[in-house]
Amino acid sequence: MTRVDRLGFAVVLALAACFERGGGKREVPPAPAPPPAPIAAGWRTAEPRRPPAPDATVRVALEAEPATLDPFATLDAASARVLGNVVEGLWCATAAGALEPCVAARHEVSADRRRWRFTLDPARRFSDGRPVTAADVVASLDAARGRGHPAGPLAGVLDDAVAVTAPAAGQVELVVAEDRPDRARDLALVPIVPADQLRAPSLAAAPIGTGPFAVASWDRGERVRLRRVAGARRAAAAANLELVFVADRADAIRRLAAGELDLVVQVPIAEAVAATAAHPELTRFRYAQPAYLAAIYNTRRPALTTAAARLALTGSLDRAGVAATILGGAATLTGPWLPDDPSYDPAVAPVPFARGAAPIAAPPALTVLVPAGSTTTARIADIWAADARGRFALTVAAVPFADLLGRLAGGDFDVALTSLSAGPEADPAARLASGAPAEQNWTGLADADLDALFAARRAATTDAERAATGRAIHRRIAALAPMAFIAVDTRAGLARADLGGVIGDGKGVPPGWRLWRAAR
Repeated sequence: MTRVDRLGFAVVLALAACFERGGGKREVPPAPAPPPAPIAAGWRTAEPRRPPAPDATVRVALEAEPATLDPFATLDAASARVLGNVVEGLWCATAAGALEPCVAARHEVSADRRRWRFTLDPARRFSDGRPVTAADVVASLDAARGRGHPAGPLAGVLDDAVAVTAPAAGQVELVVAEDRPDRARDLALVPIVPADQLRAPSLAAAPIGTGPFAVASWDRGERVRLRRVAGARRAAAAANLELVFVADRADAIRRLAAGELDLVVQVPIAEAVAATAAHPELTRFRYAQPAYLAAIYNTRRPALTTAAARLALTGSLDRAGVAATILGGAATLTGPWLPDDPSYDPAVAPVPFARGAAPIAAPPALTVLVPAGSTTTARIADIWAADARGRFALTVAAVPFADLLGRLAGGDFDVALTSLSAGPEADPAARLASGAPAEQNWTGLADADLDALFAARRAATTDAERAATGRAIHRRIAALAPMAFIAVDTRAGLARADLGGVIGDGKGVPPGWRLWRAAR
């Protein structure tokens, strides 16, 4: 696995902004934030006319509590939403999705692209005020590949590393065994933390990074509090960011309307429209999310062990109708990438909806899990259960989002509806390769031909070769049907009228959200 989905592939959006841990410096109030470019015209009222309040706290709903904040140990989406504000890599992503210098000021690459030398930015400091050293970067790169820290989901980024050294003060050299087209973007996923924190218990609860915020506290079961870091490269507009754990989206919207929260994301369009109709004081907006809605099949269940059975279950859901009537016209999908990705094969035919198919004598009984509070996924599951009647006996069960993730990771489910990343960093091998950890390979799929294609894509040396192999992966996944790809997951956000700022997309581009509240 060469590319790692930093958000975790379960879900959703990287929440963001910036934090503080102090260095003894006095903070300078930030300049007024410009209008947020990502907000689509017609979906949001004008930004607050008053400038940002430099001492404000912005409260954002987070649909699940993080499993850990150790940035080397988790693919959990909730953890990633916190960490996107706290830690940074050698490079950071821009709003356009390009990479720009972050911890590293510049780099040089050998002609064969196997030797990378980084010169660190001398101005970069951790949130506790210490300068970032070459030893910190070497230790962080080693930790990502399982040296000095248990191997985690980033191990595939540097699994071909030959050596990581500090040849001079402020310089780090990485030697790798092969050239990979996405090496720079993969390296950008590796967080840089102080070397002495890698073995400290604090890494899991309050990691130290170079991001705009620092972890101020983690109130278990309630919220993570982040505070602005003075002098961070990505300046935060708000003084504090609170990520409040609210598993039920309906409850989150109620609390937003009551003034207990400032922002709720991951809201289906239909629910956002209904919320602003009921609460005119709220504003709504669309945001880019490189993700899709899918039904995950547990291939270990007797009724779902064969591709034929899974294809029949997929054919019992009117995906095109659901996308048009419930998901705001979102494009239906046939595979693990979005249609504009070079690896997406448009020749793959969608599984036809088997309207009125003949019933069978003893239809398999399966439970479809949906996140509690999501009326959209509940409606889709109810439609599916009705359309499949006679061929499958589907029971819909709503569970808290954190429980849904736990059951997916533990294999304790039949079918589950959730959102998965499809951005350029998403690698389906992280979810579907036979060797993927059980807590990531939710489907339990094991297919030698698909594994060989994953290996070929990893070994590809050109973008064209990588795309061609990706299309072959698309075709193989479509034939195996380990999940039903439903539609592009178009989402909306809801905010209080005095909230402004710039949001990132589901892959953390930019890596955080620059959120602010208007001065009163």
